[in-house]
Amino acid sequence: MVVALETSSLVAFLSGAEGSDVDWIDSLLEAGTIILPPTAVVEVLSDPKLPPQLVRFIERIPTLDILSGYWMRAASLRAKIISKASKARLAVMSHGIPTPSP
Repeated sequence: MVVALETSSLVAFLSGAEGSDVDWIDSLLEAGTIILPPTAVVEVLSDPKLPPQLVRFIERIPTLDILSGYWMRAASLRAKIISKASKARLAVMSHGIPTPSP
């Protein structure tokens, strides 16, 4: 099983937050079963204050290949989530990832 990680859980992990999603990410990383969707990569790496070591960390995680129909499937899944009255944001650009002290 490979898990595509969404941005908010990735940001929580990178910022040192605690929670079941962060614990799960830790175990998935150890098992080598995480993949990043292109949107998560863009959202996290577009933070101009992201420390270089976190950029390198993100770059080492495999990225989900975009195959024909990807965006159509993503839109369909998002519509299902919205229809169940859940939040289904496409992007959260303010990440709050802390910058290490010099």
